[in-house]
Amino acid sequence: MNVDAVEFRLRNHDERLKANHDSLALLRDASAGHDTKIEVTLTEIREIRDDIGEFRLEMRWVRRGLWVAAGTFTLFVVALATLIAQLAGG
Repeated sequence: MNVDAVEFRLRNHDERLKANHDSLALLRDASAGHDTKIEVTLTEIREIRDDIGEFRLEMRWVRRGLWVAAGTFTLFVVALATLIAQLAGG
């Protein structure tokens, strides 16, 4: 092998090493960015779970209020029917 061929191969290996180093740095940067996005997503999911829990508590009171309103309306209808029956019979 002549010296030029050996020098060319060494330069080729140096370029490959440099390219690998640069690509590893890019991969590390991309990985760090993805880790950050994952952490942000997990935080948002936790916040959504908390919001759902609060919403369920509020809906529980809304359902109770609707049952009370339905009971009150039913009582009104029964009282009205009783009044009509008394007026018709009396």
